[in-house]
Amino acid sequence: MTGITAITRDWGDNVSIVRITTTSTLSQASAAGYITAQHSNIVAANNGEFEWLASDMCLVYASDGWMFANISSDFTALEPMVFSTTVVGAPVTVGDFAVFASTGGNIEDLGYLPSNAAKTRVVMAGSSTTAGLIAHFVDTTGTIDDTAGVVSNLGGIYAGASGTAGVLRSYPSAATSGYFGLTGVANAADYAVQISNASHGQATTYVITDAGNANGRILNAATATPFVSGNLPAASGTGGLMVDSGTPANALKYASVAISAAEFNGMYEAPKLLIAAPGANNLIVVSQIDLIMTYNANAFAAGGVVAAQYDNTVHGAGVLATNSEAAADFAAAASTTFQFTGTSGNTVGALPFSTTVNKGLYLSNATGAFTTGDSTFVAKIFYRIVATA
Repeated sequence: MTGITAITRDWGDNVSIVRITTTSTLSQASAAGYITAQHSNIVAANNGEFEWLASDMCLVYASDGWMFANISSDFTALEPMVFSTTVVGAPVTVGDFAVFASTGGNIEDLGYLPSNAAKTRVVMAGSSTTAGLIAHFVDTTGTIDDTAGVVSNLGGIYAGASGTAGVLRSYPSAATSGYFGLTGVANAADYAVQISNASHGQATTYVITDAGNANGRILNAATATPFVSGNLPAASGTGGLMVDSGTPANALKYASVAISAAEFNGMYEAPKLLIAAPGANNLIVVSQIDLIMTYNANAFAAGGVVAAQYDNTVHGAGVLATNSEAAADFAAAASTTFQFTGTSGNTVGALPFSTTVNKGLYLSNATGAFTTGDSTFVAKIFYRIVATA
């Protein structure tokens, strides 16, 4: 006989114990409808119908252990209360968690296992959690939660990954008051753009002021007054704040360029760069150049007329940007200043775009190289950058 092989009642005053022996397992005997399914076996073992009482307690001896159980209210199933040391649902895996598999109290191995069996503490949630929030430890015993708090990571924090967008946001304490965000955008190549600080001598708060339009650029501005396109910025105080100077970018500029004796003697074959090319559709217009010679020991000899020119054409053959100075003047045996006047003095003729626009300013001389001189120079250049388009 498979299933229930014996069933008897121990009569008592109020509660009777029904003793059942079965070849079924505890898991099978605990299944819904077990008593109904075993009706024929019960009739055979009892030599007739078995009379169930609502107060019956069942002591069941199964093939893999024993249990105490109630009889269900409709007398169709056993409702386990206590099991023997044998676990329902054998075989089990060593190291898995044992869990209750029903409200009747049966314990089974459902495959739950620790992520690291060498550890001894199970992490618990401190309260109900919300999907999408970051879990963090709220005490020193391992409890995790998603409640508000200061959360730190002793290392880097990344938002997204290569090919996956990520955004960092910081919200103010007031609701519906916007937020401050950092968002990476695609570069033309795989460039990393970082914001870092230099060493400071004090605690510093940097404020990004309103640029006045939706496409504003980050400026360390002293006020919220918008900058005017084409104007030069200017320092406001010594704290690094910038304001609109009100001066157009094509205002008079100044540069100081040192020229060695070797460079002066060699500028016939290698013109000396004074101002770099200003970029497409831009022209250097010289107002004045003061070429200051500090006499050393030997005067210059030979050479030819000296002038500032556009581009680095050798032998002083470039398009002139200033008047020229006679070679003999540079044979002076004393410290001397030589003044050159630019196009504003009507000393230079027409300036074709093809030979002047986006060309650097160079110092050179005609006829032949200067010789013997060992004096040094400083060129003080006053000029403008003029847009030609």
